[in-house]
Amino acid sequence: MRHSHLLLLLPTGMSDAIDNFLEVESCARRRLSLLKVPNPNADNEGTRKELSSAKVSSILNSLSNDIRRLQSILPTISSAPLREQYGAALEFLQTTAKQAAAAHANQSNESARSSLFSTTSPHLRNRFQQGNKKNSESNSIAAALSRTKRQMELELERVSEISETITNDCKNMKSVGSEHDTLKGIMTSARGLIKGLDRQDVMETFVVAGGLVFFFSCVLFVLWSRLPGFGLF
Repeated sequence: MRHSHLLLLLPTGMSDAIDNFLEVESCARRRLSLLKVPNPNADNEGTRKELSSAKVSSILNSLSNDIRRLQSILPTISSAPLREQYGAALEFLQTTAKQAAAAHANQSNESARSSLFSTTSPHLRNRFQQGNKKNSESNSIAAALSRTKRQMELELERVSEISETITNDCKNMKSVGSEHDTLKGIMTSARGLIKGLDRQDVMETFVVAGGLVFFFSCVLFVLWSRLPGFGLF
């Protein structure tokens, strides 16, 4: 038995726990060896076929019980290194048991399908093959439609972005048009004011000219009337 040289140095309770663990582990490994799926080209093909589904279920149940017993024994081992080592062994047994169960489940499914096809008439097999062909064609058509749908969605998004851009440009153009109309009204008002200032300037020019003419007329009249020889006196 493994670790026999260490068991003498351990307490009695832990030594019994290790003995139980190793014994249950040995049983579980023997059951796993029965559940391992051999190579189909090997010589033990007949041995593989002798295991019925009921026998496999019984071995799996026994193996599950062994794993539960190992899980209950493992916490009773107080040595941390040994508990870690046996925990790794227990994890390996659990993983291997799951793989063996999955392999036998797949084998059962394959056997069931093989027996179904072997007992099915050629007409039904042809119909099944035609159905598979139609399913593959349907899948390819569905994939093509999905790609077309995706492309249409991308085009719709692109058209939506272009429409949004055009809408924004229209808003900007309307804003520029309103500003242009405002500036046009301001320019019209300014033109009217400039024309009014021009008329006022002309009128002021006439007034200044008339005032100058009146002033010089008054000066000449005063000179004509006061200077000797030029006036009435």
